[in-house]
Amino acid sequence: MGVVGSERASAARQLLGLDLIRFLAAASVMMFHLSYWSWAKPGSEAARIAGSVSFPEMEPFTWFGWIGVQVFFVVSGFVIALTANGSSPLDFIRRRMTRLYPAAWICATCSAAVWLALGLQDVRHLWIPYAHSMVLFPQTPWIDGVYWTLSVEISFYVLITALLCANLFRHATVVAGVLGAYSTAYWVVQHALGLQWHAQQLFKLSLAPHGCEFALGMLLWLITARGASFTRLALAALCLGGGVLQIMGEVAIKAAETGRTNSPLPPIVAWLSMVALIAASSIWGGEIFSRFGRSARVIRLIGLMTYPLYLLHDVFGSAMLRGLLAVHFGPGTSLTLAAVGTVVLSFGVAAGLEPIIQRRLKPLLGRIAGLIAQMTAFRFLVRLTQPA
Repeated sequence: MGVVGSERASAARQLLGLDLIRFLAAASVMMFHLSYWSWAKPGSEAARIAGSVSFPEMEPFTWFGWIGVQVFFVVSGFVIALTANGSSPLDFIRRRMTRLYPAAWICATCSAAVWLALGLQDVRHLWIPYAHSMVLFPQTPWIDGVYWTLSVEISFYVLITALLCANLFRHATVVAGVLGAYSTAYWVVQHALGLQWHAQQLFKLSLAPHGCEFALGMLLWLITARGASFTRLALAALCLGGGVLQIMGEVAIKAAETGRTNSPLPPIVAWLSMVALIAASSIWGGEIFSRFGRSARVIRLIGLMTYPLYLLHDVFGSAMLRGLLAVHFGPGTSLTLAAVGTVVLSFGVAAGLEPIIQRRLKPLLGRIAGLIAQMTAFRFLVRLTQPA
């Protein structure tokens, strides 16, 4: 097997465990919105759609399910570093667009249909949130509040693309260290001064609130791929500290929004446990693959469906919950069936509709990338950033 083939096989082994972690993260966010946010925060999308329902008995287990987003960012840092290694800028952009946009188009359309069908929005007020969600515009309004994370992801992709354009990805350890230190320092200042700037979208786009999580993912990949040097381990520890501070800040925000005070310890322990699983998956990816390799295609599909699951669960899942309650299913049964139904729909998107759009989008993006590569300015930039 050649070098490229060997690297792809290694990546497949590492991603197998991460796919299961991604599903756990998406499921935790879904249960947070459906069983907690739908009644704890009146006015949220879940509360507006689900109606008068509450699950106070679920609160101790699901109030911190939002931690799945922080897990996603660590996984993203790992996966993006892995896939960007050895990639050209245009190829990296093409693959990211192919991954992000088809599911966003499908899920935004499904969510718009739900809002209209329930009579909770009209076309006149819905078209701007729908358009923002379809193009992944970095500012509100969106068809669903969960789309804020995609703009943060894209900010991280812009940073990685800039590194690839400048031929600086070989200095990924330095970049991850700077990003992690910047984000951690931001959180130190936030807590020291009692500020809540991280609730503002502009600060989220700067990667200040969540840069420590992306940087931690990058460092976990670097430790696995290039060795556990003292510098990388120390920077990972710094990012872990920044992540803990970020979670403490998020707990404070949630308390202000709901009027319900909870200890930051459960989400901190949950996040650290998931980070430990990510590290274990990267280190022992070969053992995981040897044990579950026969189910690799199914596990990979589980990983791929977490993206539509994340985009669909808040609006579609809440609508299912509302409908089941309306036909007199019990709250517990309605919650279970709504969660299962959302998972099933997400599988349908990942296994059916999304690949169809991706197959048509890839050649188009390839032709656009080819045209850009032939442009004089782009060729000059490539020559300029080549090592001497």
